[in-house]
Amino acid sequence: MGFTIKQINQYFFRLQLLSYNKSKIMARPHHRKGHKEHLKQFQNRVAGNTGESKAKAKASSVFAVGGGVVGMAIFYFATQGDFVWALGGAIVGAAVGYLIGKNIDRAAKK
Repeated sequence: MGFTIKQINQYFFRLQLLSYNKSKIMARPHHRKGHKEHLKQFQNRVAGNTGESKAKAKASSVFAVGGGVVGMAIFYFATQGDFVWALGGAIVGAAVGYLIGKNIDRAAKK
């Protein structure tokens, strides 16, 4: 008595259906560990946002760089391309920009 491949496949398929356990396969995300912690973290982040700006860079460093670039450009064009004077202009511009930025930082702390 010989069995065909189709009959053998049907037999194993029926065995798989009988031993199929849904509880092990179905996802249960509300039971997942850490699910509620993610929601709490989001709520704390939203509640903690008071609208205050938290500057990562101080204004003094930003104005010093900007002042250096502007000072270099002004002295470069004023001296018709003399790089030594342009370098001096960059130093003077950076110093002036730093002082302006320092005053802005001081005013922001008050």
